[in-house]
Amino acid sequence: MTLFPLTDCCERLSVDPKTLRQWIKHAAMPLQAHPTDARVKCLTLPQVQQLARSHGRTLQPHPVPPLGSEASTSVWGATAAHIASMPLRSRPAAAAGLAASPGRVATAAAGSSHLCAVARAADLC
Repeated sequence: MTLFPLTDCCERLSVDPKTLRQWIKHAAMPLQAHPTDARVKCLTLPQVQQLARSHGRTLQPHPVPPLGSEASTSVWGATAAHIASMPLRSRPAAAAGLAASPGRVATAAAGSSHLCAVARAADLC
Protein backbone atom coordinates (compact mmCIF):
# COMPACT_ATOMS: atom_id res chain seq x y z
CA MET A 1 0.00 0.00 0.00
CA THR A 2 1.39 3.38 -1.04
CA LEU A 3 1.19 6.01 1.71
CA PHE A 4 1.67 9.77 1.48
CA PRO A 5 2.37 11.81 4.65
CA LEU A 6 -0.07 14.71 5.05
CA THR A 7 2.69 17.25 4.38
CA ASP A 8 3.31 15.59 1.00
CA CYS A 9 -0.43 15.56 0.31
CA CYS A 10 -0.55 19.32 0.92
CA GLU A 11 2.23 19.87 -1.59
CA ARG A 12 0.70 17.56 -4.18
CA LEU A 13 -2.75 19.16 -3.83
CA SER A 14 -1.33 22.71 -3.48
CA VAL A 15 -3.35 23.43 -0.33
CA ASP A 16 -2.69 24.65 3.17
CA PRO A 17 -2.47 21.96 5.90
CA LYS A 18 -5.57 23.38 7.62
CA THR A 19 -7.52 23.09 4.37
CA LEU A 20 -6.43 19.50 3.89
CA ARG A 21 -7.43 18.58 7.44
CA GLN A 22 -10.89 20.12 6.84
CA TRP A 23 -11.30 18.19 3.57
CA ILE A 24 -10.33 14.93 5.33
CA LYS A 25 -12.76 15.64 8.18
CA HIS A 26 -15.65 16.44 5.82
CA ALA A 27 -14.95 13.32 3.73
CA ALA A 28 -14.73 11.21 6.93
CA MET A 29 -11.52 9.63 5.67
CA PRO A 30 -9.51 7.50 8.05
CA LEU A 31 -5.85 8.41 8.40
CA GLN A 32 -3.16 5.73 8.23
CA ALA A 33 -0.21 5.67 10.62
CA HIS A 34 3.26 5.93 9.10
CA PRO A 35 4.92 2.47 9.03
CA THR A 36 7.97 3.59 11.04
CA ASP A 37 6.72 6.69 12.89
CA ALA A 38 3.14 6.52 14.16
CA ARG A 39 3.16 10.28 14.86
CA VAL A 40 3.16 10.92 11.11
CA LYS A 41 -0.30 10.49 9.59
CA CYS A 42 -0.74 9.45 5.98
CA LEU A 43 -3.28 8.99 3.22
CA THR A 44 -3.33 6.30 0.56
CA LEU A 45 -3.04 7.21 -3.12
CA PRO A 46 -6.75 6.50 -3.80
CA GLN A 47 -7.68 8.81 -0.89
CA VAL A 48 -5.48 11.62 -2.26
CA GLN A 49 -6.95 11.11 -5.72
CA GLN A 50 -10.49 11.20 -4.32
CA LEU A 51 -9.75 14.51 -2.54
CA ALA A 52 -8.27 15.94 -5.72
CA ARG A 53 -11.35 14.94 -7.76
CA SER A 54 -13.87 16.18 -5.22
CA HIS A 55 -12.16 19.58 -4.91
CA GLY A 56 -11.21 20.08 -8.55
CA ARG A 57 -7.46 19.81 -7.96
CA THR A 58 -4.77 18.38 -10.17
CA LEU A 59 -2.17 16.31 -8.34
CA GLN A 60 1.22 17.92 -8.68
CA PRO A 61 4.17 15.64 -9.44
CA HIS A 62 6.08 14.75 -6.31
CA PRO A 63 9.90 14.70 -6.34
CA VAL A 64 10.08 12.14 -3.52
CA PRO A 65 8.88 8.55 -4.08
CA PRO A 66 5.86 7.69 -1.88
CA LEU A 67 6.15 5.44 1.16
CA GLY A 68 5.83 1.80 0.30
CA SER A 69 7.32 2.16 -3.19
CA GLU A 70 10.47 0.22 -3.98
CA ALA A 71 12.55 3.40 -4.26
CA SER A 72 11.74 4.57 -0.73
CA THR A 73 14.32 3.74 1.89
CA SER A 74 14.15 6.48 4.50
CA VAL A 75 11.46 7.58 6.95
CA TRP A 76 10.28 10.23 4.50
CA GLY A 77 10.35 7.96 1.47
CA ALA A 78 13.42 9.25 -0.35
CA THR A 79 16.59 7.44 -1.23
CA ALA A 80 19.87 9.01 -0.12
CA ALA A 81 20.85 9.64 -3.75
CA HIS A 82 17.55 11.38 -4.41
CA ILE A 83 17.89 13.59 -1.34
CA ALA A 84 21.43 14.56 -2.37
CA SER A 85 20.20 15.57 -5.84
CA MET A 86 17.36 17.77 -4.54
CA PRO A 87 17.85 21.56 -4.66
CA LEU A 88 18.11 23.31 -1.32
CA ARG A 89 14.90 25.01 -0.29
CA SER A 90 15.01 28.70 0.38
CA ARG A 91 15.82 29.37 4.02
CA PRO A 92 14.04 31.95 6.14
CA ALA A 93 15.75 35.32 6.19
CA ALA A 94 16.83 34.95 9.81
CA ALA A 95 18.52 31.62 9.22
CA ALA A 96 20.18 32.92 6.07
CA GLY A 97 21.44 35.97 7.99
CA LEU A 98 22.89 33.83 10.77
CA ALA A 99 24.54 31.47 8.31
CA ALA A 100 26.12 34.42 6.52
CA SER A 101 27.49 35.87 9.77
CA PRO A 102 29.51 33.41 11.90
CA GLY A 103 30.29 36.22 14.36
CA ARG A 104 26.60 36.55 15.22
CA VAL A 105 26.33 32.82 15.87
CA ALA A 106 29.32 32.94 18.23
CA THR A 107 27.83 35.91 20.07
CA ALA A 108 24.46 34.15 20.42
CA ALA A 109 26.16 30.99 21.70
CA ALA A 110 28.14 32.96 24.28
CA GLY A 111 24.96 34.74 25.41
CA SER A 112 23.08 31.47 25.86
CA SER A 113 25.99 30.00 27.84
CA HIS A 114 25.91 33.04 30.13
CA LEU A 115 22.13 32.66 30.65
CA CYS A 116 22.59 28.97 31.54
CA ALA A 117 25.25 29.86 34.10
CA VAL A 118 23.00 32.51 35.68
CA ALA A 119 20.08 30.06 35.81
CA ARG A 120 22.24 27.40 37.46
CA ALA A 121 23.51 29.92 40.02
CA ALA A 122 19.94 30.89 40.90
CA ASP A 123 18.94 27.20 41.17
CA LEU A 124 16.46 27.53 38.33
CA CYS A 125 17.58 24.36 36.60
